[in-house]
Amino acid sequence: MKRLLMLIPILFIVCEINAQSFSGDSWAKAQSSKKANIVVTYTDAPKFAEKVNGKYSGVCFDIMNDFVAFVKEKYGITVNVTYKDLARTQDFDLFLNTVKASNGGVFGLGDVTITDERKSIYTFSPSYFSNVAILATNQSAPRLSSLSNISKDFNGMIAVVQNETTHEQRMRDLKAKYFPALKIETTVTFDEANKKVASNPKYFTYIDFSTYMQVLEQKLNIQRQPAGDQKGENFGFIMPKNSDWDKPMQEFFSQNGGYTNSTEYRKILASNLGNYILRLLDAMNE
Repeated sequence: MKRLLMLIPILFIVCEINAQSFSGDSWAKAQSSKKANIVVTYTDAPKFAEKVNGKYSGVCFDIMNDFVAFVKEKYGITVNVTYKDLARTQDFDLFLNTVKASNGGVFGLGDVTITDERKSIYTFSPSYFSNVAILATNQSAPRLSSLSNISKDFNGMIAVVQNETTHEQRMRDLKAKYFPALKIETTVTFDEANKKVASNPKYFTYIDFSTYMQVLEQKLNIQRQPAGDQKGENFGFIMPKNSDWDKPMQEFFSQNGGYTNSTEYRKILASNLGNYILRLLDAMNE
């Protein structure tokens, strides 16, 4: 009994962390009062949503600033943004569950792929970025000739991916289609998966373009396998399902022929990613 009683406080702490939630003003209230308090949280995504030297930085935060300015200019509504850090910013599952449990004007930023399944759980903004999923291996791993040959080229290798992500499902689809004997391991964070790949040529993974930029910047012992590139994913901001902020979000992204077609948007990409990376991305998406 004594051991059980000692466990109870620990269980409460775990539940509290996993049940984290936020609350912000509704769009309806904002229109009525001409002011709004919203909450912005994020999951670590290099160059897209991260905290650098104590400052919130990246493509997502810059776009969010433009959205706040748009709401002020079009509706005369002053938006006060409170930034909330999660207990574990690399824990994608915690991030998703936190936004899911939140209410009203709460926005989740990061490299979140828009899927039909997630649309049933969250309210999504329009796409803010077209992603390329990159198959990555240790620098000393063999070269992949094609996905159809992966069971031969990567014979004996092990897949490792961050759990609860589209990369996990992508790897399971690859296993079902091309590599029935493939063993798949999952991690809580993308950094754990990358470390396994960088230190062991037997591992391979799928990473987002944002993570690939970190690989290049930090000169990690990881290489891209171009034959494994997969296009067609789009990133969006997520909001709780009960959020009514999708209306101004839709208007913001559709303004003047489309926000992602604007000079302002290209400047945000260039300032965060760099012109070289931007040209590489454009070439990969052709």
